[in-house]
Amino acid sequence: MGNSDESSNEGSGDESFGNKSKRAKKESLAELVAHDRQMRALKSMLKDEQEEKTERLDICFKEIKQFGGLNQISRQTNKIKEDEELEDNYDYLYHQLQFQPTIVAQPNNVLIENKLNKAVDQQKKENKNLENPEQLEKEEKAKKAVQSKIAKEREKKWAKRVKNERRNTIKYLRKEAKNSAKLFIEKRRQIRKERDEKTKKILQSLEVQESEYKKLQAIGGKL
Repeated sequence: MGNSDESSNEGSGDESFGNKSKRAKKESLAELVAHDRQMRALKSMLKDEQEEKTERLDICFKEIKQFGGLNQISRQTNKIKEDEELEDNYDYLYHQLQFQPTIVAQPNNVLIENKLNKAVDQQKKENKNLENPEQLEKEEKAKKAVQSKIAKEREKKWAKRVKNERRNTIKYLRKEAKNSAKLFIEKRRQIRKERDEKTKKILQSLEVQESEYKKLQAIGGKL
C-alpha cells in the first residue's frame, strides 16, 4: 500500500512539473512572438519615417540643385572637386544637413528649409557679386572707408582723452606748486614776525636796563 501511494504521489508530482514546464515554455514563446511583432512594427514605422524623410530630402536636394547651393557647400569645405556632378554630392549634403531620425523640438522639414534658405541666399549673394564685380569692389571700398572712419574716430577719442588727462595733471601740479609757495611765504612771514618781536623785546629790555643804570648814576652823583 505504501509503495503504491508513493508511486502515485511521484506520478502526480511529475505530471504537475511537466504542466508547469509546458506552461512556462508556452508563456516564453508567447512573449517572444509578441516581442518579435513589436520589433517588426517598430522597424516598419522607422522604415516608413526614413522613407518619408528621404523623400523630403530628395525634394530639398533638387531645390538646391536648381539654385546651385551645392557650389557654396563645396567651396566652404574644399572636400568636393569642382568637376563632380551634383548627384555625387548627395551623401555629403545629407551629412551637412545633419539628417537625424530621432525626434527633435523643431520638425526636420523646418530645419532643412531654414538651411536651404540660408544656402540659397548665400549663393544668390555670391552670384550677384560675381555678375557685378564693380558693385563688389564698390562695396569693399565702402566697407574699408567705414572701418577707416571708425579707426580715426577711436584715435581721435584716444588723443582727446590723453590731452585732457595731461591738462588735468598740469593743472593739479600748478595748484600744488601754488599752495606750496603760499605756505612757504606764510611760514617766512611768521618767522620774520617772531624775529622782529624778539628783537623788539630785547631792545625794550636794553632800554629798561639803560634807564635803571642812569638812575643809579644820578643817585651816586648826589651822594
